[in-house]
Amino acid sequence: MDTQQGHLPPAFTPARESAEIGADLTRAIERVLKSGVYLLGPELEALEAELCEIAGHTHAVGVGSGTDALVITLRALGIGPGDEVIVPAITAIPTAAAVVLAGATPVLADVDPATACLTAESVASAYTSRTSAAIVVHLYGYPAPMDSLAAVASDRQIALIEDMAQAFGARDGTGSMVGGAGIAGCASFYPTKVLAAVGDAGAILTDDAELAAKARLLRSHGHQGEYRHSVIAGNSRLDEIQSAVLRTKLPHLEGWLARRRNVANMFRRALGALPEGIVRFQAESAGHAYQVLAARIEDRDSVRADLAGSGLELLVHYPLTLAEQEALAKFEFVAGDYPEALAWAREELSLPTSPQLTDDEITNASSLLTSVLEGRA
Repeated sequence: MDTQQGHLPPAFTPARESAEIGADLTRAIERVLKSGVYLLGPELEALEAELCEIAGHTHAVGVGSGTDALVITLRALGIGPGDEVIVPAITAIPTAAAVVLAGATPVLADVDPATACLTAESVASAYTSRTSAAIVVHLYGYPAPMDSLAAVASDRQIALIEDMAQAFGARDGTGSMVGGAGIAGCASFYPTKVLAAVGDAGAILTDDAELAAKARLLRSHGHQGEYRHSVIAGNSRLDEIQSAVLRTKLPHLEGWLARRRNVANMFRRALGALPEGIVRFQAESAGHAYQVLAARIEDRDSVRADLAGSGLELLVHYPLTLAEQEALAKFEFVAGDYPEALAWAREELSLPTSPQLTDDEITNASSLLTSVLEGRA
């Protein structure tokens, strides 16, 4: 393989993103440091207003992480012991962990083979008399079919929560940003996300005033003012520095999303020249946020082995279904009960889509991957 390591794309590019707007980030952080207000201050208040404006919500509640956004939302809805919450069988473990942390029981549902997202049919199949909510994950940035999911949730009178950790800015077929079809959208601003802080950060987006008010209590020890506390709660405050960083990045979001889509399309075109069936991509969508471009390759692990030492690091999201995670062993899930999720776990390979990647890096990566895959035709 003659492609030079220095011209291959990294999996993620947080340092490049920071460098691109470095002067603005420095000014924003210095503004906070000089203010002397580091928690629950004007930067967070302004960020919450700006998130509402861009996402089309009436309330935004900044919290410490995407996981906390899910846990707090569940607790604010009164979901806990005795309740079941449906989650997709393939996703990052925080989706299910949040359910457990809230005291409820996760119930797995299989996913669409084309999108890796929940479907109305899979949610309906997983529903029981104890089901209180379903968490829909817009996996890899793909906007899940919220109209049909909202309909099944409404029919069964369960709460619908959107895990948009990988999909902030993704839009459905009507052009609406994901996160608005359910009772709440839960965002993560982890440093490698589409909209990224420089540490942990998250937010709850909702049009439900009561949920928002409860979430504000739950993010800060149930504090109502003057050291009066109405509920037992933890500490999950989105700090002023992270708020200022996110405010600085928000104006760049649409441009960065457009570049992500462009990068994904470059990979699709280049690898689409391979014989049919060698590479299968997650379904296309005009509103895809492309946290990554998810490809499926039947002998994925041997492809990664062939790439070892080439300088091209391709990650897997995720090598295990939730049914196979040791942390969830007590629920006695059976991986074979979720065949589509299992297939995604065994075949998925994440192609990088960071907006700071260069065309040369994408071309070189495509050429290298093509050379490895051609021998499998």
